Amino acid sequence: MSLNTIIIDGSLSVPTPVGPKRWVRPFETDRSFYAYDQRFRQLASKYTSPVIEDWPREIIYLAGDPDKVKPITSQVHRLVEEGPLEEVGGGVLEWTRTFARKPTARTEWQSYNWRMPGIETDDASVLVINAAASSQGGATTTIVTTGAHGLSVGNIIGITYNAVVTAGVIQRSQIREVLTVPNGTTITVAKILDQIQVSGGVQQWRNVLKGISREPRTQTVASRLLIEYFEMIPGSETEDPEDIPIIEPETILKLEGSLLRETDSYSPSTTPTASSYRALTGTWICAEPSTVERWKGPFYERQTRYVKAK
Repeated sequence: MSLNTIIIDGSLSVPTPVGPKRWVRPFETDRSFYAYDQRFRQLASKYTSPVIEDWPREIIYLAGDPDKVKPITSQVHRLVEEGPLEEVGGGVLEWTRTFARKPTARTEWQSYNWRMPGIETDDASVLVINAAASSQGGATTTIVTTGAHGLSVGNIIGITYNAVVTAGVIQRSQIREVLTVPNGTTITVAKILDQIQVSGGVQQWRNVLKGISREPRTQTVASRLLIEYFEMIPGSETEDPEDIPIIEPETILKLEGSLLRETDSYSPSTTPTASSYRALTGTWICAEPSTVERWKGPFYERQTRYVKAK
């Protein structure tokens, strides 16, 4: 087998690659992205530290270098790290350089303690459920009301019902988003998994609560962390990390007298209104301002966290 030392300058007056590239995958959630390390050797008397701020492109060594045509990607890599120098004898230094290209965007899934906004409403009402016509099936619960419900897809409602326990019957309630509206008296919601069936499998449904108000509260939810990358290029739109746009969550403003003040609850009189926020139910919204930090070399990463509005 071949090996591993490629000599292009027998005097070692320039950085000379030693051995093949060592390809690495730095991200568990993006197994298609690779960077690589390369060992170099040079006379100590000739060594000069590279101007790392220029992030030079990778060096193409020999036309016959079998590792020159990269098996992983044809994109240009840049020097992003210069490892420590090691004496190997005879006045020769050896060290490792790391080369990488700009990573593609990726998503990490994490739990997150989200400060969920409050909702204040002035249209609260109670609808009686037709218990005999309502049912559980598959992943959804079908609720039929005794009168017209006036609900739309995405509305947030409360569902109250009786559950049978050892000590007898207790009243329970769950918050749900309206998934579908088959007709004026029927809706479907995500299945109420803790609903306990009584004899014959009949559910003891009670009421649908419209126009629910809630206080702001912290809740652990699933979140998507979107990680995007920017390359600092002089003369471009992103030549400085300060040029990377910061994505921010929505601000809720409430008019008090002649002043607009920030608040943490939506209502019919806030900007945006409670109904505007309700329209976003089930969609991904920004949960906190983006953060920016250097990944490697001229590449910076922006992390933005999203949660589902509810």
